[in-house]
Amino acid sequence: MKIKKKSLLILSVFGCLLLLFGVVGIVLVSKRTSSCMPVNIFLSKEGDNVVQVSWETKDLCLGYVLYGESSYEIERVVVNTENLEKSKNHEVTIPNLLSTNAYYFIVVSDEYPYGKNGKAIAFSLEDIE
Repeated sequence: MKIKKKSLLILSVFGCLLLLFGVVGIVLVSKRTSSCMPVNIFLSKEGDNVVQVSWETKDLCLGYVLYGESSYEIERVVVNTENLEKSKNHEVTIPNLLSTNAYYFIVVSDEYPYGKNGKAIAFSLEDIE
């Protein structure tokens, strides 16, 4: 009978520790991702066929943009080659866009993708002033 009580005690302590470490891990991960979550995302025209995407993060983070002509095929990458270090203010330039096409993009900040409600953000050159 003592063996069963001792086993239950060990299992209970182990279960509590596992739960505690799981909660702490979730809190740490959510804190890190929220501090690099892009805010104030702006699109602006920088020429006839060029769009600049800019955003901010709470902490110093690395960021870039993935874009494409379909929300399911976002394969092109743009980075700010003048600033390859972690920053709170980010901007990238998307060149060679066609005025007749729709485009989709997501911001990747510290390797986590961000869009609108979990989906790529749509835009066209006609939409941007």
